[in-house]
Amino acid sequence: MTQEKRNHDAVLVTLADRNFIDQAKQLFSSVYWNAGWKGDYMLLAHKIPEKDLKWFRDKGILVKKCRPIYNKEVNGINPLVYDKIYLFSQYFNKWRKIIYLDADMIVLKSLDQLKGVKYFGAVEDFYPYGKLKFQLIKNRIFKDEREVSFINKYNLEDHPFNAGLLVLDGDMASMKKFQELINFSKEHENIARLAEQSILNLYFYKKWEKLPPQYNANYFNPPNRRMPPIKDAIILHHWGLDKPWSPRNPFYKLWREYLDKADEVDLNDRLRLDNSFKHNLNFYYGVYLITWPFGSLLESFKKRSNQIMRYLLRLIGKVGIFIRANKSFLKLMPPHRSRFLKIFDF
Repeated sequence: MTQEKRNHDAVLVTLADRNFIDQAKQLFSSVYWNAGWKGDYMLLAHKIPEKDLKWFRDKGILVKKCRPIYNKEVNGINPLVYDKIYLFSQYFNKWRKIIYLDADMIVLKSLDQLKGVKYFGAVEDFYPYGKLKFQLIKNRIFKDEREVSFINKYNLEDHPFNAGLLVLDGDMASMKKFQELINFSKEHENIARLAEQSILNLYFYKKWEKLPPQYNANYFNPPNRRMPPIKDAIILHHWGLDKPWSPRNPFYKLWREYLDKADEVDLNDRLRLDNSFKHNLNFYYGVYLITWPFGSLLESFKKRSNQIMRYLLRLIGKVGIFIRANKSFLKLMPPHRSRFLKIFDF
């Protein structure tokens, strides 16, 4: 697709590194087949080899390589997510509207209504991060007088937004805004529990439009009762650990279908939207509600078992060290201690 053929009205963007290439393909595929998107498609590429970008370029999907804002994990989170800040760079000023979607989403219906969002819009975050205070590392705030002074500007009981879906005006994108956000991020990264989401919530505090939850619908981990009926969902967002590309996830079949259809995407032949999503989401969600408690219990058991095993191994190691350091202790052992000695190589 040449520069002249680009639709500068709106661009739909996702972000990926080399480990999320299939996820980006599935997202673009679900947008193509279900949303009837007429604007541009773009991939923000974080350290993706050129050979892996060929598929996107051949499809007419724009690719912007991102110079990493961070080169290592920040508070245990992949630095990839901070590249979302590139949405506010001068490069994006050419579009009237910028719509960003996380790669763990499945788009089900039209996104055209989002073009009417003014300035900056997102969906309110939900359990367990439904208050601003849960987006921050609080114990670090109170160890730093500078952060205490800074955070006093905020009501930590206010509701933040989830950064999985972002809608912004192209007029917001500038070199100045981009650099401001980078500087702001590096200044407050120490208290950002949820990485770029925490940073954006602090930066755009009380400066964002609340969008309907259908555009960032999460019914998972645990099942979210605050969401509208799943039949009304426009975008499914699997932001928890139970991702749709996991074969045990009830939505895996749906996710896989769009990944398999990705090769059929043809941006020179855009589909006419008929607003009739062909799948019965109530069935998928019913399966999820039935299986979620068992999957959750299994994950909890596995985590607890690993913790117990690590504790036992440390304990055995300490016993071995003690015995080696106190060989006289062995005289207290019964006569058959020779077998015990062999274990510890005495």
